[in-house]
Amino acid sequence: MMVSVPMMATDIYLPALPAMTHFFQASIADLQLTLSVYFLGRVVAFLIYGPLIDRFGYWRVSLFCIASFILATIICVISPTLPVLIIARFFQAAFIGAGSVIGRASVGYYFDKKKAIQTILITSPFALVSAGIAPIIGGYSAQYLGWRNPFIFMVIFGLVMFILVFKYFRIDSTRLIEKRHGLNFRQMVNQYVIVMKNVQFIRYLSVSVGVFAIYYGFLTESPFIFDRLGFSASHMSYFYLFLAIAYLIGSFTGRTYIKKVGSERIFQITLGILFLSILSLIVLPLFNIHPLLSFLVSILTMSLANGVLNPLSIISGIALFPESEGTASGLIGLFPMLAAAFSAKFIHIWTQGHLLLMGIFMMTIVLIMMGAYFGLAKFPYRTR
Repeated sequence: MMVSVPMMATDIYLPALPAMTHFFQASIADLQLTLSVYFLGRVVAFLIYGPLIDRFGYWRVSLFCIASFILATIICVISPTLPVLIIARFFQAAFIGAGSVIGRASVGYYFDKKKAIQTILITSPFALVSAGIAPIIGGYSAQYLGWRNPFIFMVIFGLVMFILVFKYFRIDSTRLIEKRHGLNFRQMVNQYVIVMKNVQFIRYLSVSVGVFAIYYGFLTESPFIFDRLGFSASHMSYFYLFLAIAYLIGSFTGRTYIKKVGSERIFQITLGILFLSILSLIVLPLFNIHPLLSFLVSILTMSLANGVLNPLSIISGIALFPESEGTASGLIGLFPMLAAAFSAKFIHIWTQGHLLLMGIFMMTIVLIMMGAYFGLAKFPYRTR
């Protein structure tokens, strides 16, 4: 649940974006800032919550962040102007972003690498399915009740989550504080340096960065592509559900075959599938195939590959540091979110809604990602 909320808060209002451009009398680029700053807020979350979790434990940090998220979301609901909404979105992400760090780190804390990978491949798809359902809720509520209603839903969801975490998410924080390092700035920096000096961590990180840049760049631009193709907010919302289902299939397929062929082979195969999916986005329109069909085939295949690559790269990186999984979890979330913010900010400037240009944008990212992953494979595998 904690992992799903940051994704839901990203996706739930996407179908309302075209309507919000009219309400605020703003451009597409202005509205996309509400996504860019959200990703930057999650960058802050990944940067600070890892060491805080390692020091204070999961329960206290969770309750503080959920309560603050609810307050920020209420401000989103009552925002009279776009600048107020943009600022509220930043703080919304900065607080609820702790959910991603806590969810991943707790898995790394309780399981070894092999078991952690299997656990993440099981649980993360369900989080994405909830994020896939969120645009349907947001699409219908925005179309019939106004653009503020998706945020009202998130306030209610946040209150329910606060109650559940307060009653049931009582990980032994005292034991964590006694057995782990204290918290000071110098030690925080040292922990970050240790993690970032690990070449294998950088290798997994490059995959996560590439996947986030591709996915969230597409996510930012997609409502306006569908709007241009004549889809209403409620109709376009179903596409995000199919996107989540494709991700779900990818994750369960990865979980099945990782036991047979190993994680490195799965990485290689799935990177190849991702490459082909983006290539099809460039090539299929050249054969006079309907833009919507080529778009759907390419993006759904991309989501299938992401369903394997995203959880696998994240947990593989975290599992390298069993004594500092909070810090590792924070870093392997920090840089992908920076990439997502960059992609969300510039994709419309680069593509202007053209599918061919979107394909070239994504292909550039894929080639850089694959170069880093395969190029760093020759370096020794170590945890310190």
